[in-house]
Amino acid sequence: MAISSMVVPAPGVSFFTPAQDPPAGTAVVPQSNGKHIPSLFQPITMCGVTFQNRIFLSPMCQYSCESGMATPWHVAHLGGMFTRGPGLTFLEAAAVVPEGRI
Repeated sequence: MAISSMVVPAPGVSFFTPAQDPPAGTAVVPQSNGKHIPSLFQPITMCGVTFQNRIFLSPMCQYSCESGMATPWHVAHLGGMFTRGPGLTFLEAAAVVPEGRI
C-alpha cells in the first residue's frame, strides 16, 4: 500500500467521510517480527456482526449531556476515540425520561 495525500470518499456511504485503508484498528498482516497477531487484535463475529478487533470501549458517564442529548463536546471527545479504531464503542448512559438521568 502506497501512502497518498489524496483524500478519497469511503465507498457505500451517503455522506462524505474519508476512506481508511486499512480501517483504523486493523492489525498489520503479516507482522514484521513474524509472530502471530494477538487475539485482541483479530476480528470477531457475534450474532452476525463482524468487528475489526476485540477492543470494546465501555460507556462512560461524563455528565455532559444537555437535556439528554449529545453535544459538540461529545463529537470531539468520542470522535478522538473512534478514530483510533475500537471494534465497538458504547456512548454515555442514557434515559428515556429526565427523572432517569444521572
